[in-house]
Formats: sequence, C-alpha cells, structure tokens
Amino acid sequence: ELQSFRSQLATEQSRCFKLE
Repeated sequence: ELQSFRSQLATEQSRCFKLE
C-alpha cells in the first residue's frame, strides 16, 4: 500500500516537472 502511494506521488511529481 505504502509503495503504491509513493509510486503515485512520484508520478505526480514527474508530471509537474514535465509541465515546467
């Protein structure tokens, strides 16, 4: 569960980075 949450957070962060 924790890993899944971490994976999702990393994915969202990656998106933010791509956006900028």
